[in-house]
Amino acid sequence: MTTDDADELEAGSEQRSDLDSDSEPNPDSDSDSNSHPSSTLDPDSDSDSDSSDVPSETESTPTTESGISLERTTILVCLAGTIVGSTLPWISLPDITVYGFETYGLATIAIATATGAFVYASDWSKRAMGVTFVSGLLIASIAFAYVLFGGIGALVTLVSGVVLAFTGLVGYDNRR
Repeated sequence: MTTDDADELEAGSEQRSDLDSDSEPNPDSDSDSNSHPSSTLDPDSDSDSDSSDVPSETESTPTTESGISLERTTILVCLAGTIVGSTLPWISLPDITVYGFETYGLATIAIATATGAFVYASDWSKRAMGVTFVSGLLIASIAFAYVLFGGIGALVTLVSGVVLAFTGLVGYDNRR
């Protein structure tokens, strides 16, 4: 082995050790790839060019213990509340009781089901949050027409629709 071969082998091992280490780059190295700390090949490091001023969903919304964002959990609970509320009494008068699925509660069930399917299929995008907002307003307005008749189902559906609309609005605002 010649001295030139030994020098090349030594230089190659220094470059590999610089790339494998998590410390600052070796200032004695002639490699241009180590001239800036963010240009290392470490996949766990975040470079300055990858970060932006826009917060991601995980940074902007708190998560539950299971790791699902609070926003997603709220939407799912509101959709379930709409469906449950639509099966409860919407009109409770002394002589008559009318359940939600006997009136426009079927429309709220259809809206909630379609919204849940769309939001899930579109991967919780900004457009999905807009659809969630509009769906919440529709559900709330349908249920509001029946709240004065004293049915608990209309009240549950109304609250679910209002919270769904609010969560959709917040989710829309959080996404850029």
